[in-house]
Formats: sequence, C-alpha cells, structure tokens
Amino acid sequence: MTKIEKLMFQVSLLDKISAPLSKIQKKFGALKNTALSSIKSIGIGFAGLAATGFGLKTFVNPALVMQKSLAQVASLGVGDESLKTLNNAALRYSVQYGDSARDFVTASYDIQSSIDRINGNQLSSITRASAILAKGTKSDVATITNFMGTMYGIFKQDARAMGVDKWSENIAGMTAKAVQMFKTTGQGMSDAFGNLGASGQSFGIVMNEQMAILGTLQSTMSGSEAATKYKAFLDGAGKAQKQLGLQFVDSRGKMLPMVKILQLIQGKYGDLSKVADSDLLKKAFGTKEAVAIIKLLGADIDGLDKSIKTLGKNKGMATAIKMAKKLADPWDKALKGIEAVRINMGQSLLPVLNPLMDRMAAISGEILTWTEKNPALTKSIGMAVLKVLALVAGLTSLAIVGGTVKLALVVLTPLFWLLQPK
Repeated sequence: MTKIEKLMFQVSLLDKISAPLSKIQKKFGALKNTALSSIKSIGIGFAGLAATGFGLKTFVNPALVMQKSLAQVASLGVGDESLKTLNNAALRYSVQYGDSARDFVTASYDIQSSIDRINGNQLSSITRASAILAKGTKSDVATITNFMGTMYGIFKQDARAMGVDKWSENIAGMTAKAVQMFKTTGQGMSDAFGNLGASGQSFGIVMNEQMAILGTLQSTMSGSEAATKYKAFLDGAGKAQKQLGLQFVDSRGKMLPMVKILQLIQGKYGDLSKVADSDLLKKAFGTKEAVAIIKLLGADIDGLDKSIKTLGKNKGMATAIKMAKKLADPWDKALKGIEAVRINMGQSLLPVLNPLMDRMAAISGEILTWTEKNPALTKSIGMAVLKVLALVAGLTSLAIVGGTVKLALVVLTPLFWLLQPK
C-alpha cells in the first residue's frame, strides 16, 4: 500500500470514528443542557419560595415576639384596650431610651402579678416608671420590677391613697435620688428593702426616712447587711428605751424619727465611741448590729437629717428621667427606633397573616388525618416522590457524564493524532 493510500485510509477511519462520536457528544450535550436547565429551574423555584418565606418571617419576627409577650400579660386578665396602651408605651419607651420594648412588656407581667387592683393605664405607668428607674440606676428591669412589687407590699396603704401610678413615679424618683446621694445602686436598694420588709412600716417610719437610713449605711456595707442592722435596731428599740431610761415612741406608740432617737442617746451618753457606752447599748438593744447602726448614723446626725428631708421633698420622677436620658445611647435609640417601626408594621400585617397561617395549619392537620387513614396510598405517594428525586439525581449524573465525555474528547483527540503511524 502506497503512502497516499495509507493516508487516505487513516483519514477515512477518523471520519468514521469522529462522526458517531460527534453525534454522541451532541446527544449528551442536549441531555446535559436539558438536565441543567430543569435542575436550575427547580432550584430557582425552591430558592424563591424559601427566600420569600424567610424574608416574610424575618420581617414580622419582632412583631411575633412582641405579640407573644403581650399574650402572656393577657393571660393575667388584662383587656385588649389595656394591652394596646401597654404596647404603645413599650414602643415609645424603647425609642426614647434605646431599650427593648419586649423587656418592657415582660416587666409588666411581673407588675400585674405583684400589684393588685390596677387598671391598664396604671399598668403602663408603673412599668414605665420601673423601666426608667432601671435605666437610670444601671439595673436590669427585672430587679426594679421586683423592687416595685416589694415596695408596694410594704407601703400598700400609701400607694392606694395616692394612686398606684403616681406613687410608683414618686418611688422611682426617690430611689434615683438615693442612688445619686449615697454609695448604692438600684440593686442595693432592692436588696435592702427586700430584707427589711415591713419592719419599718410597722413602727410607722416614713419611707424617705427608711430610704435615707438604708442608703447612708450602704456607704460601708451591702444593702442586705444594712437592712439586717436596721432591723436589729428596730427590734431592740422597745426593750432598750426602758433600760436606757429614754422614750423612743410617741403618744400613739409610733417610733420617733431616727434623728431624734440619736439625739436623745447622745444627749445622755455623749461620745458613743467609748467602750463602756457601747457595752451598755449592746446590753440594752441586745445585739451588736443595733450598736453598729447607732455609731454609724450618730457620727453625722445633721447629715442624716438633711438626707431625710431631701428625699422627702422629692416628688415625681424627674431625677430618674434625667439619669436615664444621660445613660441612653444615641445608637441604641436609633436601632430600637427601627425595631419599633418593624414591630408596628408587623403588627398591622398579623391580622391578615394569622388567618392564613391558621388555615395552613388546618390543611396540614387534614393531610395528616388523611395519611393516617390511607397508609397504603401514603406509601405509594412517598415512593413516587422518591422516584422523582431519583430522576433528578439521574439527570444530574447525566449532566456530569456529558461533561466528562466532552472533556475526554478534548483530551483524547490530540493523543489519537499523535499515535498515528508516521
């Protein structure tokens, strides 16, 4: 065979091989493109549905969280109008002070549980006073809410006579002033009155005097320890006045102001730092804690008197508001403002979305009931779904094979030419 004949044979052989390979490649390419297009369409569809659902859920989520908190308050018997007032107060507070509106509503639950016979407007006012006091004294709302409940339990008669909402504002202002004046915190005052309980009130001691004494003592000790010492003094005062030959109560049986008692003791015994007088006072009051409070407060009677009068003049919560505003961060206020808008917009959409969600849940329940009644058909449908998934997997594999064949042709064709006899 001549060289020309050999060359013609090789060309003819290549034509015969390349033609079928070209057809196979085209078929694989078409199948691959169809598979990729279908998978892409399915993926885009699922991605669109998922993105829509996720976006909607993300948008209304702050409103959903808020509604859950409001529902908890509603479970205590709070009416719709009161809940609406509470919701608006929470949103406005969050914008003004940069704190969570949800925490505001959660705090109202504890207040409604601990303070009896309050209406919706009062619930919002007391919660607002508690939240502002918490902000101004760098305390968490739960601590101050508990404090408000404790104070109401102690001074219930005063609160009802004044009006619980107005009374709570005075409590917030007086406590904020005490935090300013003494080395204490909102947590410290809460601990102090929590441990003291109604001991001072049972002796007829006014609130501003109790707060001034507990605040002054916290310059050297914790709130709970201050309450322990004050309570020891009160418990021993009745017995002590007889042994000391002094009168610590008035004609109505109520205890004299602490300033007056200290003046009486110092007037009779002079310098209380002397060991002999300390032993005498310990014997009279029965505890060293009572002696400690007499010595601490007796060191500056005029200062104590001034503190009691200053707290007594405090009306309203102007001091608490001023402190809270100074601690409110502009960035937090801006972020909470955006969140408040989202909550408000989400709440306007929930009446439309909630029935739809209820219907979807009902349909799911109906489908579940149907599947329980038709297990065989349910299995068949499940198998059909599996087959569809298998088909999708097969098409995906086909796309991979098509790409592999195409790559193989690209690589092998030059090799085939190189391996031809020269």
